[in-house]
Amino acid sequence: MRYERIPRKNASATCSFIKDEDKFYRFVDDFSIVGVHWSQPYTLSADYFLRLLREGASARARENGKGYVKQYDDSSMQMNDFYLHLLDHGAMWKRKDSSVICTAMPYRTTDSILQSFEKLRNTFDYPDELKLKFMEDEKYRYLDNGDNMIMIHYERQ
Repeated sequence: MRYERIPRKNASATCSFIKDEDKFYRFVDDFSIVGVHWSQPYTLSADYFLRLLREGASARARENGKGYVKQYDDSSMQMNDFYLHLLDHGAMWKRKDSSVICTAMPYRTTDSILQSFEKLRNTFDYPDELKLKFMEDEKYRYLDNGDNMIMIHYERQ
């Protein structure tokens, strides 16, 4: 996966959907972000999504399929059911230590987001180390979208 570099200033000039640069740069600084993949994470295979969060930016898409039909798990509809309830307005973020986190801003209540996250974990048999955290809106909400800002990450023991 390719990650765009984070501009040092004027992020809204290069990314028109950033509505609050102060909050954007606070998020970038607080989480040591060096790059972003703006594409919705729901287009990844469930396996690749977990590998990115567990292994970090060095994780690569894998080829699957046989014969003339070759597919890669960086383009999949596997997680499409979780788009509206969990991964809406999502992005994958590369940190200075090469770890990867996912943020999203779904239009849902906290209870329904938690239920969707548990369904995601159960559907794909994700480990308990995959965590969901609700972000502080007043501190980090750089978009106008969604009811809640969340972060999905892999917690190393």
